[in-house]
Amino acid sequence: MTMYCCGCQKYVYVEIVKGNIACPHLKNYSQNSFFWCSSCKGYIAYEGGPRSGNACAIPDARMRLARRHIHARMDPIWKQGFKTRLEVYNLVSEHLGKTYHTSWLRSIDEAISVWHFLGRLIDSLSTKQQKRCRDMYKQLAPRNNTSPR
Repeated sequence: MTMYCCGCQKYVYVEIVKGNIACPHLKNYSQNSFFWCSSCKGYIAYEGGPRSGNACAIPDARMRLARRHIHARMDPIWKQGFKTRLEVYNLVSEHLGKTYHTSWLRSIDEAISVWHFLGRLIDSLSTKQQKRCRDMYKQLAPRNNTSPR
């Protein structure tokens, strides 16, 4: 199977391997399955089924961090009940001009665009809702790493 690899910046042949090979530093995931690029050692979770991975892009470390920041910014909007999850994904899709899923992001520029769009979406909420989103972001955001610019 071929998938787009952000680290290699091209379509590559991927293998399905266990976590002890793809991400040995994550002991809790040693028995989970992952799509793995043997060229750059990039990986993304394999969730099974015939359509799994169809549109996914294997992230490099920087893209993985960007995706985590995006979810930390996106999730409070729907988890706090300010919009439904579907509404948030539809708004991001509208912004990008294509169906959105975080695992489909292929470039840092695209991730930054989503990041800034989500910031504007949060800014459109009430002051109290904005604060709740920002407080929850602080809890969810990856630690010891800078946010995407």
